[in-house]
Amino acid sequence: MTKKNRSLKIAQFHWGFPPIIGGVETHLTLLLPNLVNKGHKVNLLTGSFEGAKAEDN
Repeated sequence: MTKKNRSLKIAQFHWGFPPIIGGVETHLTLLLPNLVNKGHKVNLLTGSFEGAKAEDN
């Protein structure tokens, strides 16, 4: 496999993600879908927050 078409497995860790909004959350919302569209496998691990739906925690 050449370097050009190599797919990566990426794990991103951050305590918050939308609906929590901030600079890092906005950055991840823009960055991660682009990495997936380029063929990479991305896992996002976040913290939970009170009042969130089960699938958001």
